[in-house]
Amino acid sequence: LAQNSAQTMARMTVQKRVHYLAQTKVQMRARYSVEMKECYLARLKAEMRARYSVEMKGCYLVRLKAETTARMRAEMKEYYLARLKAETMAHYSAGMMVVT
Repeated sequence: LAQNSAQTMARMTVQKRVHYLAQTKVQMRARYSVEMKECYLARLKAEMRARYSVEMKGCYLVRLKAETTARMRAEMKEYYLARLKAETMAHYSAGMMVVT
């Protein structure tokens, strides 16, 4: 009876140990999974911030280039029209001087 009791206790101890190890393994997997997910999300967040920053800079530069180009075209148009007006007036004045 004592031997059966000792074997039963040993068997229960082994079963408890196996159960404990299995439970610990599940907990460690769950914790590892959560930590990996948090690490992944942190890295993804950093990458998205960096990409957003680059895209915003690119968008800003494209807009700035378009605005600068439009401004230069407007200024060149004004310059061309002013020069054309001056030449026309000079030509007209010269023609009027010849007529009179």
